[in-house]
Amino acid sequence: MNRNAAFQSISDIDHVDFGAQGKNFIALDYDSPSNRIPNDVVAEIRLNNKDGDLLGKINLPNTGGAWDNYKTATASLDHLVTGSQTICLVFKGSTTSGLLYIGNLDNMKYSKV
Repeated sequence: MNRNAAFQSISDIDHVDFGAQGKNFIALDYDSPSNRIPNDVVAEIRLNNKDGDLLGKINLPNTGGAWDNYKTATASLDHLVTGSQTICLVFKGSTTSGLLYIGNLDNMKYSKV
């Protein structure tokens, strides 16, 4: 069964403070073992909800052969984000009956570059 575009939105990241000067760069610490996760997972960073304005995308390649092998993926946001915002991450990947998961997210950091 191909579940192309499996979704997992994270709704508990309300009121992310990007400050008056704003942020335009994101770093995600994630885990994506090759025996559980497809190698084409992408995280979309969106405002407010899963259909909100797209701020950017991050490719999340496999991190190894087992769980607990976290790596950091980074990406520039498409524009400077300011103030207090609700952020939604939408994870997409071509899951199958043998690769059921999209991965584990450990940490998310924003900065201005």
